[in-house]
Amino acid sequence: MVAFRIFQKKNKNLQEEKKEIKEAEKIQEKEQEKVSTGSKTLFLSKTPISIMPYLSEKATALKKVNQYVFEVEKDVNKNEIKKVIEKFYKVKVEKINLTISKREKKRFGRKVSRFQPKKKAIVTLKEGEKIEI
Repeated sequence: MVAFRIFQKKNKNLQEEKKEIKEAEKIQEKEQEKVSTGSKTLFLSKTPISIMPYLSEKATALKKVNQYVFEVEKDVNKNEIKKVIEKFYKVKVEKINLTISKREKKRFGRKVSRFQPKKKAIVTLKEGEKIEI
């Protein structure tokens, strides 16, 4: 009889663990719709889309013309970028231009390092819209 009680306790523990796992999955699904801090990561699908504001002299000059520059991942297209920016910053996007930079080489003493190419999105907003970066 004692052995059966041990198995019953194990079964209860397994059932409780399964319930906790299901609850954790539900919470994780809800969090996928939310925004994480840092580099503006949005979960509009199963994969996260991360967008970071790109700051340079040219990017700062483009703000006067109501254009903003963001660094995005390589596999993201214009439609996904538009959805993310409109949802996160709550602005209307007029058009998006994408640029992919070449792979850079830099020399550190005798060593030559290569940096990965960057994909940047130049986002034009409708008149009257602004983004605070």
